Amino acid sequence: MPLKIDRVRHVLEQQVIMPTFTKDRDGYPILYMKPNHYFPDKVPTAELMRAVVYCLERMADDPVTQMYGFTFIADMNGWGWSNWETSYAKTFMGTVESRVSIRLRYASQH
Repeated sequence: MPLKIDRVRHVLEQQVIMPTFTKDRDGYPILYMKPNHYFPDKVPTAELMRAVVYCLERMADDPVTQMYGFTFIADMNGWGWSNWETSYAKTFMGTVESRVSIRLRYASQH
């Protein structure tokens, strides 16, 4: 059963993770993340992962994304150790790989 917006609204409003509804130069949709807006002591990793799944499920509604995948961009400006949690990176990639069956075409950090 797909996640509903009311379960993840508070995380999306912090603009940690967001679908941009734009495409990269090759025409793939972009999932954009600002890790400097994530503070593990304020938002549990499980809540962030629910928001990631919500965004991926919305992106997977598009047949082109289902077929060709999406681009993930992480804006690392302003990121610091207060934005990091050991399980975060492993959980993030595991969630992307296992929860929603769409292809990650490109990943980039700036």
